[in-house]
Amino acid sequence: GLEGLSRTGNEYWADVRLSEPAADAITSQALTSPWQFVRILRGGAGTVWIRDAADGTILGAAER
Repeated sequence: GLEGLSRTGNEYWADVRLSEPAADAITSQALTSPWQFVRILRGGAGTVWIRDAADGTILGAAER
C-alpha cells in the first residue's frame, strides 16, 4: 500500500510497501491483480515516480 507521498518541484514520489507470501508459503494458484488508486488533486504534476518504501528502488513512473 501507499506509505507516503512527497513532492520535489513538479515531480511526486509515491513510496509503496509491497507484500507477497513467503517463499515456502502454501498458496492457491489463483491469479490476482491487486492495485491501489491515488489521485493527486494539485495541478502542475509532471512525473509521479513509484518507489519501494523498503529500499528506494524505482518500480515505475507515470507522466501526465
